[in-house]
Amino acid sequence: MIEKSPCLWKRFCLLLHGLRNMSKPSDNGKNEGFTLLEVMIAFSIIAIVITTLWGLHSKTVYLNLNSQFDTQAPFLAEVKMAQIVENIEKYQEAEEGDFGEDFPGYAWQSSVSNVESETLGDLSEKLKKIEVTIGFNDGEFNYSIISYRLLQE
Repeated sequence: MIEKSPCLWKRFCLLLHGLRNMSKPSDNGKNEGFTLLEVMIAFSIIAIVITTLWGLHSKTVYLNLNSQFDTQAPFLAEVKMAQIVENIEKYQEAEEGDFGEDFPGYAWQSSVSNVESETLGDLSEKLKKIEVTIGFNDGEFNYSIISYRLLQE
C-alpha cells in the first residue's frame, strides 16, 4: 500500500504517469519537484526495461527464423533427394544450386558416391551414398540427410 506521506515510490509513480504538477507551490512556499537523483533512478529503470525487452524481441525473431528453417529444410531435402534418386546416373559428382524464387535464401548441395565395403563384396559396387545439405542465409543454418541406395539392373 502507498501511504499518503511523500515517499520515493510515490514520486516515481507520479513521474511515470505525468500526474505531478511541478509548478504548484507547497505549504512552505517552495516549488515541489523531482531531485536529480530521482530522475536518474527513473531513467535507469526505464533503460534496464527497454534493454531487456529489446533482448527478448531479438531472441524471438531468431527463434522464429530458426523454427521456419527447421520446418522447411527437411521438406526441401526430401524433395531434392527424390530428384536425385529418380535420375541417380545423372548425379555422379557433387552439385549445388538454389530453389529459386519459391524459397529465397535456401541453397542445396548434393553428392553421390560409391560405398566401399569388404563385407558387401560385389554388392558394394551397386550401393550409392547420397548426401543432401540444405543451407539458409549463406550457411547460417544447415540441414543434412544421407541415404544409401542399392541400384537395380
